[in-house]
Amino acid sequence: MNASSACPRGFNIAATVSSLLLIIILPLLAWLDPDTFVSLIATDDSATGAGLLEDLTVLVLIPGILCGLYAFYRYRGRLPHPVIGFWVLAWSLASIYFAGEEASWGNGCGGGKRLISSKVSMTRERRLCTT
Repeated sequence: MNASSACPRGFNIAATVSSLLLIIILPLLAWLDPDTFVSLIATDDSATGAGLLEDLTVLVLIPGILCGLYAFYRYRGRLPHPVIGFWVLAWSLASIYFAGEEASWGNGCGGGKRLISSKVSMTRERRLCTT
């Protein structure tokens, strides 16, 4: 049994088709409608805030984090070398940081988007940003 047979065939097809669609659709969109393309690809540093693709990255990272932590917990004893399990754990924990960066957690200074918006938190942010 090879490694690719452990993954369901439908997942392989969905991953391939979605990747090909992105490779075809994004350049076509950039050529046909540059304004919409920029709104999809915009980064945290832009004046309009983060783009749709950057926000959706979090949705891809969350299942990856959960699967990595589960794999470390469940399969670390079956791996050919113990370091591999800790490597999976390290990448899972690093992905929590990546998801936080993509969601712009704590990015209130400088006009970044906020996950929690209230007068109290905004006042505290202003004090922190001005000191």
